[in-house]
Amino acid sequence: MLMFFGQTTKKASLPRGGSCFLAVLLLLAAFPLCPDSFPAPPPVINAAAAVLVDLSTGTTLYEKAPDLVIPPASLTKLMSLHLAYQMIEEGLVSPDSPVPISAAAAFQNSPPGSSLMFLEEGQRATLLDIMRGLAIPSGNDSGIALAEFLAGTEGAFVERMNQEARRLGLTRTRFEDSSGYSAGNATTAGDFARFCAYYIQAHPAALAELHSLESFTYPRQENLNSRGRSARGSLTQYNHNSLVGRVEGVDGLKTGFIDESGYNLALTAQRGDRRLLAVLLGGPERIRGDGDMNRSLDGAVLLTYGFSAFESLTPRPPEISLRVYQGERKYLPLRPEALPRLTLDRSLAAGLSFQYELETGLSAPLEPGTPAGVLHCFDGEGRRLFTTRLLTAEAARPGGFWRRLWDGIRLFFTRKTRINA
Repeated sequence: MLMFFGQTTKKASLPRGGSCFLAVLLLLAAFPLCPDSFPAPPPVINAAAAVLVDLSTGTTLYEKAPDLVIPPASLTKLMSLHLAYQMIEEGLVSPDSPVPISAAAAFQNSPPGSSLMFLEEGQRATLLDIMRGLAIPSGNDSGIALAEFLAGTEGAFVERMNQEARRLGLTRTRFEDSSGYSAGNATTAGDFARFCAYYIQAHPAALAELHSLESFTYPRQENLNSRGRSARGSLTQYNHNSLVGRVEGVDGLKTGFIDESGYNLALTAQRGDRRLLAVLLGGPERIRGDGDMNRSLDGAVLLTYGFSAFESLTPRPPEISLRVYQGERKYLPLRPEALPRLTLDRSLAAGLSFQYELETGLSAPLEPGTPAGVLHCFDGEGRRLFTTRLLTAEAARPGGFWRRLWDGIRLFFTRKTRINA
């Protein structure tokens, strides 16, 4: 039916412009691109599980253990955001709706090591503030505030999360909290890629409103409580997704880490008319502090592979005409009924070929759109990609007396062939 977390705990994101990006850029510059005549080898990545999808066609370009169950960590927050967008779209709330901050949602009561928006009891935050607090600094306090606002209690909200996962067919995904801190949350790279594809399609504004923002400042003056001050002051925090604003086209989605899951990443980028989506789960930390770098490298490698080794195209077969009898014209142009958009390895896209079977013995009159044959499309290694019907592109009107007479004689000696698509 379809095709999670910033930092739930314990790790700070890499500084903008830090050593990670030098490594990423060196990697991208050195990534071996195969000539178009050879298929590109799949990349080697650190994550335990991964899926890469071209969203323009729904084609899976890379898989590694797509059914391995791993806690999503803060990727969970994407489901929380999805439910918030649903309620906005249903008119039940608005981005400007005031969200009360309870004692449970105050940062002082979050689990040790949590990523935080630094909410305080009694502050005045809008729903959009809370959603950005989830998406950018990945605040666990934001998750509680959102859940209480939308469903009354976090438990009721989590039940909605699980109901939505079931509705979307995410059979290996379950949630125990709204932020992803619990190791009892579970998903797979395949499940979560399908969810992210749906999320991007259903809420396209989320990329500009939330996920592509490089920083977020809170609290602002209008957010302060009645005392007019906050315990930590106004803080600017940066997007935990270190590739946003650093790698071409990256505009989302979310990072995640807890000890039980390793380093997770849901990543998307748009270049030209193509959008790729990568989900990586279970990234390791070989040396203390390098897990975020490995995650970013994995994401950059998959995007490079997807954009450089594959292309998306709509096949363009040669012009085809059909011999028509007893009409004003001897030949009638045909058109394919459908030409699907495909994503192919560049070596296979370069060698597309076409074969067609045409009906014989058709005579005028014929209406436009009359079935007249089938077209087969094959890749560079001869594998059939699709078959579509060929239809008459124009009407065939009856010819004059002598044309009908002579063509009638020819038809008597012509073997009629009907092609079943």
